[in-house]
Amino acid sequence: MHSGNNVENAFVIFEKNTVITLRQNEYIIQEYLGGGAAGHVYRVKNNNQEYFLKISIGTFGRNQVNNEIEKYKLIIKNSGQAEKDMFLEIKDVAINQKIAGFVGELMDKNLFQILEERDYAGFRLDSVQYIGRILVKQLCFLHRLNLRSEGVV
Repeated sequence: MHSGNNVENAFVIFEKNTVITLRQNEYIIQEYLGGGAAGHVYRVKNNNQEYFLKISIGTFGRNQVNNEIEKYKLIIKNSGQAEKDMFLEIKDVAINQKIAGFVGELMDKNLFQILEERDYAGFRLDSVQYIGRILVKQLCFLHRLNLRSEGVV
């Protein structure tokens, strides 16, 4: 990883146009999307394609991201094609002594942006039912895998 910033803690927020390298791939920060104690999420660009990048620096965040990556691998390993289509695709992963990060498929919009565009008007019942069915299928699939987070009973 390289950038114009000295990266020593998990609270660094990279500026636009900072270059982040995971393995051999360079990603250019386009926008900060959000974050917390376990890392930050950015909209990034690589070869004119946009992705999300979740990156964490420091032991706690690196362990959290590594845990997320391992659970994602378990999900994909146990997925048929129908289940795989329900999850965002991870394109790149890098974990080393200082950082952990992964890059994945970027959704066009989140639910809040869609609501905002619609002036907070509701959705048609059939649309809500369709979204609900997808969410229930995803939750049932995850439940069958019996994934547990550390510290969660």
